[in-house]
Amino acid sequence: FDMQDVAALRLLAEHAALAIHNARLYADATRRAERLRDLVALSHSMTASLDSADVMQRIARAAAGMTPGAMAAVHVFDAAHRTLRARGLSDGEWEGVPTERAADAGLPGLVVEARAPVLIPQPRLHPRMVSREWWARRPAATYYGVPINVGDTFVGVLDYILPEGLPDAEEQEALRLLAAQAGIAIRNASLYQAERVQAERIRTLAGVNQRLSGALELDDLLRTISEFAAQITGLRFV
Repeated sequence: FDMQDVAALRLLAEHAALAIHNARLYADATRRAERLRDLVALSHSMTASLDSADVMQRIARAAAGMTPGAMAAVHVFDAAHRTLRARGLSDGEWEGVPTERAADAGLPGLVVEARAPVLIPQPRLHPRMVSREWWARRPAATYYGVPINVGDTFVGVLDYILPEGLPDAEEQEALRLLAAQAGIAIRNASLYQAERVQAERIRTLAGVNQRLSGALELDDLLRTISEFAAQITGLRFV
């Protein structure tokens, strides 16, 4: 090669490097745009849904869909019993992973304690790890857990498991957005359930008024009041 050949090859290499860099930027931008569209579509679908179980399942699948081979789960926190219960699971092999556990058990328990995102680069070696055989089949996997909050109230954990590598800043931000959507879904389901209970009570009281207005016998009147009181409060004996 003479000097002109060398210079031309170097120039071509610089153009190739620039082309590769631009292609990567374009691919990243396209991926971010698709992810944002998915998040917007998910948000719209959730605002129209009152089925919290369906919403949790959608969130788990949306989280897992960010990276090929990733898995995700949405756990709802039961404050009365101090447990975490899986309400949404992405596709993948979950056999060997408990769907209900004590709130302080396993890696999700770290999120419960911290009330903040937790990143574990090597979960199979962590002292709080459970499901040892399950993690042993995934020696390169990483764990990222995000708290689900409704206002200042902690209500659950979003688990994200990558087959290898760590979630980048963009993935972590997307997962925090999904956790916020899960919190909204849990709040909406709670409000809807409260409205249903209130509507049922109103219907019951209307029935009481109709029954009582036609009752003249004291025993029948008192029995009717007792039955409706039990129905409204959910008690067995009144």
